[in-house]
Amino acid sequence: NVTRGTTPELTFQLPFDAGALTKLSIAFEQDGVLVLEKKLEDCTVSGQQVSVRLTEEDTLAFRQDGSVLQIQLRCGIGEKRLASEVITATVGRILKEGTL
Repeated sequence: NVTRGTTPELTFQLPFDAGALTKLSIAFEQDGVLVLEKKLEDCTVSGQQVSVRLTEEDTLAFRQDGSVLQIQLRCGIGEKRLASEVITATVGRILKEGTL
């Protein structure tokens, strides 16, 4: 789950050494619309894990009306391209809009 207006760190476990990545796109979609994308330079790589921290502005871009947030990683290792399964999450609501 991702709560709007927070700064969560999302960590993804890969089936290979994440240090081999040459390209990375983490796409966040709601109702068929791409809301946010993070690239390799936005992430921290350690062993088989990729972590990305979302900002308040990032999470405030997600709607809290009950629509599901879908997340997918697309990776490049040299010329090889891989894609994860689509991960689903719910968006937690906040009572007061905006950043702190």
